[in-house]
Amino acid sequence: MRSDNHHMAILYTEKEIAKVLKDLRIAPEDGKVDGNEAARILTWRAKVEQGIDFEYKSSALRQHVRQGHFKEGAIDPKSRGSRYPVEQVFTLPLAPKRIANRKEGIT
Repeated sequence: MRSDNHHMAILYTEKEIAKVLKDLRIAPEDGKVDGNEAARILTWRAKVEQGIDFEYKSSALRQHVRQGHFKEGAIDPKSRGSRYPVEQVFTLPLAPKRIANRKEGIT
């Protein structure tokens, strides 16, 4: 059993989430954010949690939906312009190795 502690999700309190949203100037509607806002949160998390400068795109969220990273029933797969539960965006797994490897080829 490998112990990759960077795959562990960091637990954010409601207060911490609220501060990050305020700093990013994101105002969730009914506790949900759109794809672009969710991507900005993931970009922030990659920087803060892993020190990686990587800009997530909203397509990354669709990938998370396909991989089943959101709780069942949280996302309407048929709706265009999906809205994502903000608390769940803070628990999505980040893919730092894949991102870092991709970045190295760009230099």
